[in-house]
Amino acid sequence: MANNKTEKAICSLKVEKGKERYLDYEYLLKTGKKNPEKLYPYSNQIASALKNKKVDIIYVALHLAAYTSKKDDGEFFKSIFEDYYFLLSHESILVPTIAAGLSGLIITKNPDLEPQITDILLNCDKIVKVKNMGLTQAYIVNAFSEYFTLSPRQADMLEFAKKSLTSKSPKAKQVSKDFIKRHGV
Repeated sequence: MANNKTEKAICSLKVEKGKERYLDYEYLLKTGKKNPEKLYPYSNQIASALKNKKVDIIYVALHLAAYTSKKDDGEFFKSIFEDYYFLLSHESILVPTIAAGLSGLIITKNPDLEPQITDILLNCDKIVKVKNMGLTQAYIVNAFSEYFTLSPRQADMLEFAKKSLTSKSPKAKQVSKDFIKRHGV
């Protein structure tokens, strides 16, 4: 039987205004992180929320999609894969940054998706449309850190980090420098 608090919080993903929805979002994010299986019955609502126009709703949906990405041995995430990674082309700086940043978590839960996701991240400059690409690059490098040892594309990841050292973003430069120091030669 569904938890009433969870059900109410999931319904807030359709609400565009109201103070209570932020408390609901907080509840969903905490639940997703600690007990993602509690959100499995709401996978359709999570998938729908990824297509919302409101950035705050998409933000929560991205996290919930990543937290629940192991549902049905990863089949749930595979069914929303295109919708999730299409958000890398979103005009808001927040959406592609978060989508990219959560990729490490998704891969650790679904290692079979590593080649496909890594390829998307390495080619993000062809997808991401925001002017300040640096912040997204920083989040991509952080995602790489989460699964670097699992990937056969380590040299490509290091090359990406090296290119990010020339970014206008101080965060991208620092994250890339730390990544290269930790994983480079």
